[in-house]
Amino acid sequence: YSLDALGQYSQAWRLVNVPAALIGSALSQVYFPRLATTPRQDLPQVVRSSVGKSLLFGILPFALIFVLSPYLVPWALGPQWGDAGLYAQALTPWLYLNLAASPISTLFVVLD
Repeated sequence: YSLDALGQYSQAWRLVNVPAALIGSALSQVYFPRLATTPRQDLPQVVRSSVGKSLLFGILPFALIFVLSPYLVPWALGPQWGDAGLYAQALTPWLYLNLAASPISTLFVVLD
């Protein structure tokens, strides 16, 4: 792989991951008190609910990123960043699932 490909990937990572990580961190902080105060026998239901809500919350934005990033990235940054749009598109499914798992990222802290 060339340095050009690394630069394209790095730019795509910054464009897609930074907002996703910010939202994921906020979701994690929102669900932490609920996970911490829920009795252990009720945790599976709370976990399913929080992951399901995160999946629903992120489906539209991530679908738009997936479909539009090959066109928007070169438009916004210039034609030399065309591959970055394709890399952003390829990263989208993984980051979407990462967002879905973010509310339960503190589960191990809660369970000790």
